[in-house]
Amino acid sequence: MMIRIMAYRMTDIDGLIELMRDVQADSTAKEFAERLGVSPQYLCDLYKKRREPGPKILAALSATRSVAYRYSDEIAKEKPYGRKR
Repeated sequence: MMIRIMAYRMTDIDGLIELMRDVQADSTAKEFAERLGVSPQYLCDLYKKRREPGPKILAALSATRSVAYRYSDEIAKEKPYGRKR
């Protein structure tokens, strides 16, 4: 089931949970879980951040998962990588 939503930018799990709460609106958790095709327990685990959203939830919300790597000067100072010369 695809839930129609307007463009929404989220950069972390908190953004996704906020989107889910907005889409859930006045529905009960059980009703929303049924609309998403998941169990109420799984939905509760998502809200409490005990589990990460799987493909079914992401597809229903028209969301995708993306991984980004960032370079941190602080980490680089602590753990230099590469060959020592």
